[in-house]
This record gives sequence, C-alpha cells and structure tokens, in this order.
Amino acid sequence: MHRLFLLHLLTVLSAPVVGQKAGNMAPEFHPRMTWESCTADKKCVTQNGSLVMDANWRWIHSGHQTCLENGTWAPSLCPSPSTCTSNCAIESFGYSDYGINPHSGSLTLKYSNWLTEYATGNGARLFMLKDKDTYEIFKLLNKEVTFDVDVGGAGGLGCGLGANLYFVGMESDGGKGRWLNNTVGAAYGTGYCDSGCPRTGHFIEGNANINNWITNIPWVTNDQSQSGTGTLGSCCSEISVFNVNYISTSFGAHTCNSNKSPFTCEGSKCGGVDAPPNFTTKGPCDFEGCTMNPYRMGDKEFFGPGKKVDTNKKFTVVTQFITDDSTDTGILVEIKRFYIQNGTRIENSKSQIEGLSGNSLTSDFCMTQKLVFIEEDTFSANEGFKGVGDALRNGLVMVISIVDDRRNNMKWLDGTLGSGKGGERGSCATNKVEDPKELWGNHSKESVTFARIRVGAIGSTI
Repeated sequence: MHRLFLLHLLTVLSAPVVGQKAGNMAPEFHPRMTWESCTADKKCVTQNGSLVMDANWRWIHSGHQTCLENGTWAPSLCPSPSTCTSNCAIESFGYSDYGINPHSGSLTLKYSNWLTEYATGNGARLFMLKDKDTYEIFKLLNKEVTFDVDVGGAGGLGCGLGANLYFVGMESDGGKGRWLNNTVGAAYGTGYCDSGCPRTGHFIEGNANINNWITNIPWVTNDQSQSGTGTLGSCCSEISVFNVNYISTSFGAHTCNSNKSPFTCEGSKCGGVDAPPNFTTKGPCDFEGCTMNPYRMGDKEFFGPGKKVDTNKKFTVVTQFITDDSTDTGILVEIKRFYIQNGTRIENSKSQIEGLSGNSLTSDFCMTQKLVFIEEDTFSANEGFKGVGDALRNGLVMVISIVDDRRNNMKWLDGTLGSGKGGERGSCATNKVEDPKELWGNHSKESVTFARIRVGAIGSTI
C-alpha cells in the first residue's frame, strides 16, 4: 500500500461517506468473501461475493493534500460544497494492511489495527458485493440468515465495543446512478445510510456535506475522533440481525416513514444519532427500533461468558423472517431467533419482564414493549411490522462491522441507558464502560470472526 495513504489513516472515523471520484495512488482490490444461498431442499450453493470498505474509512485527498484533517475541511480545497466535491477524491483501501483477509467464507475483523508507527486504524464497516460495481441485494422475507460467530470470550470483544451483521436499504450501485457527481459508487463503498439518519457523511447527494459542519460533535463528551456533522443526513430502514460483544447481544428492526430508500434529511429534522439526546426519537426513521436483548428482557444468565450461550466458545446464530402464509409474498408476522452451540439448539430467551411476554419480535410484542418500558412508540409510527416487511421484500445490503460508540459508549448494548424497566442492557452497567478515547490504539487484540454466512428458505441453512 502507498505509504502516504497509511500516514493519512488518522482520518479514519465512524462516519458514513458518499465518495465522488477515485484517487490514483493504487488500484482498488476487493477481497473475496464467499457465502451460501440455500433452497428449501437444504441444498446450498456457494456464492463468490467480495467485500468493500465503506468510503468512510478511506483517505480523502486532492493530490498529496488531505481534504479533511483533524475533523476540519481544508479551506483552500473546500471553500464550498461544489468546489470541495470537484477537488477531493477517495483513495483505494489496503485490506491486507488492515488485517482483512477473508478465507473460505470466514472473516476476522480487529478493532485496532497498527499500520505504521504514525497511524492506527480503528473499527471497520464492510459491505457485501455481488460484483465489483454492485452491492448484493438480499430479499429476506420468508427467509433465514445463519452464520457462525466467535467473539473471543472474556479476553475478546469487550465493554464499549460492538460487532454487527445487519442489513440496510442502500442502493445497489451506492448512489452512482442517482447522483451525477458520484462517479465511483459501490466499488469504493459509497452510499451508506441507516435508521439513525447520520449526518456525519462527508458527501451526501453527490456533494460535499460541509455546510454548517461541526467538528467533533459537541454533545459527545471526550470525543477525540476526527468526526463531525454537516447539514444533511442519509436515512433508510435497518434490520439489525446481530449486535454483539462478549457481554451482551441484541437484534431488532428500525423503519422509516418514507417509501423512498435511501432519502435525505436536513439538520435537526434528521433526529437519530447525530442530534442531541433529547431529539433521538424525533427523526423520520425509528432510530430506537423494536429490539430484543435477553439481558434487557430480564434474563441475565442467558448470554455471555459461561452462560447458556457461552461467548467463550463459537456459536451459530439463526434469524428467521416468518410470513403469515409461509411465502415470499406474504405478510411479515414474526422475527425469530435461536442459537446452536456444541450441536445443541438453544431457543432465544423468554422475556422475564412483567407485562411483556415472548422470545421473538412480533407486532404485539413491539407495541407492548414500548408501553411497558414507557417509551414513545416510534416503531408503530413508522409503519411498524408492515414497514419492516416492505424493506425485507424490497431487498437490503449486508453490512459487517466492528465499531466503538462515540455517542454513549455502547451502553445501549452492554451497559445501563435510562432508568426503570428496560434500562439495564448488560453487566457493563456495574463495570467500567470504556469511552472511545481510551479504546483507540489500546485494544489491538480484540476481534470478531464471522463465518459460513448462509441465506435461504426457512429451515434450509442448518
């Protein structure tokens, strides 16, 4: 990899980016990542997919000058959105230098990657490609998603970090066909969106998102990243199949109140992750979602080191999207989860919260959860299960990531967030929850491995 690129990886941050044109330091090479497509007769066919790093993790530059450094756009290169868009390119990514070397359908992601004595790269967000210019679109209604996971046990992916396999309503070409200024598209990992309507994207709608740019989000304490927020955000539905570290796990669904996906929001109307905390549920999407976390549901002995699903060992995750008539055209009625470990099937934990029963996501469960936890029902307000079913039917892009959380230090997954019922999400509530400033560069051994990803008819992947 070109050394200059390595030196500028300090600009790495957890913010979605829509790139405009490719740099010329080195060619882009996508590492192969196989997965399996399975039919009802349990015949699985290997698909030769590949992975592409989110444009967010790439050096943005004009020649040898950096366009964004220390969270600040270079005034000489970016005096206006149009000039910045014209001047700045996103560079190819060095996957092997970053430790991303999929093999036989297995992918290991390290949180912290030492690249040179000057530069460290933290976290990663990758998308599954169908070919070099197109994301694979997964239509999951009446289907199941299965994969093997290793979070490294008690010495592995700890408090304050999270690994995720999820699906979002991105465009298959990364926005290249929709926005004329975007000439690279999916080949360079552009077009990210999610239910948080993130405004941290460097480019939105094909233009640099520099208007009203705020460096280092002020309502996030101890934030030493090179992040920032612009005026525009990128929104779409999100199906969180698996959020995990060795302490806790969660799965859920988040919908939007627009039939278009993705779509753009502006300023405080975006709500979500980049608005102050009191605005988090006020955007055009259901950022909070309807979710299932066994610890939050009162079963503190179900998931974790030495527990029923033992994170000291590898295990298999199965998620099913069940319709009313068991067809691909039916109505979504349930999102079901179970695990397999040491050859034994483990059903998802049942809720132990008074007034809230069940161990899967249904329309009734989601509405009752909001009532019991005394939360605003943004899930139903954004079309609820109907919206989730539509997103699954239309097709979504697979995302695999390992990240920190500048906003609340991953407390939504493994700590305590809020008070009363539903506030406790994991045992990190009684331990130190590390903030990203302390995580960066100090956790090079923490990793997650995803392997044998299978997608197919209900009951076909196991």
